[in-house]
Amino acid sequence: MVVEGVEGSGVVIRGLSPGIARASSGARPRGGQSGQLTYDVRMSSDAVRSTRSDATDDWIVAAFNRLALERRFDEFTVSDVIARAGVGRSTFYEHFRGKEDVLRRAVSGLLAPLADAVGPTGAGDATLAERVRGILEHVREFRAQSSALLAGPAALDVRRRLAELHLERLARRDPPPKMPLPLLAETLAYAQLGLLATWIERPSGADAATVAATIVRTTRAFVDHA
Repeated sequence: MVVEGVEGSGVVIRGLSPGIARASSGARPRGGQSGQLTYDVRMSSDAVRSTRSDATDDWIVAAFNRLALERRFDEFTVSDVIARAGVGRSTFYEHFRGKEDVLRRAVSGLLAPLADAVGPTGAGDATLAERVRGILEHVREFRAQSSALLAGPAALDVRRRLAELHLERLARRDPPPKMPLPLLAETLAYAQLGLLATWIERPSGADAATVAATIVRTTRAFVDHA
């Protein structure tokens, strides 16, 4: 894929695969070398700026993630993230308020399966349990770093982010739970992360699959009766 230039009010991107091009508004096939087709996509200037902004966000989060696998959360700073990402300090603060803000973005994908457990009982329980199992195996592999996130200075930000993800999903339940949704979301976040932290710190006979199935089953049962 090559950004070839600006035409009119947009930017022309050449060399997209047919699959991506079909999903892009305004894609037009053109003749290419060796009989292959390339595609032109004209993107508005606003779309280009948005794409660049998203790419910078992702680059900073990726740098944060690499540092988080090497050190505990309290062992690196915003300056470390900036240096690893190779961006300027002003650029960093255009996208994030601080290290905790990057953390909340970085853990969202990891926490999503836990939040998805608030869905109706029976809705893909086995598949969801496998996703939660993946989280458990990841935090166990990086036990020291995970403990710092679940019980250290970052714990409050992690719990708040999980509660926000719960709240988004609880708001879509029909009928909604009778318990006030913010309280229910916070309670679930406490319970799930508490179990996760305990399982990491106090190894027992329970394997990741058993704990994952328990998290899904108990979360859905609690929400169903809340």
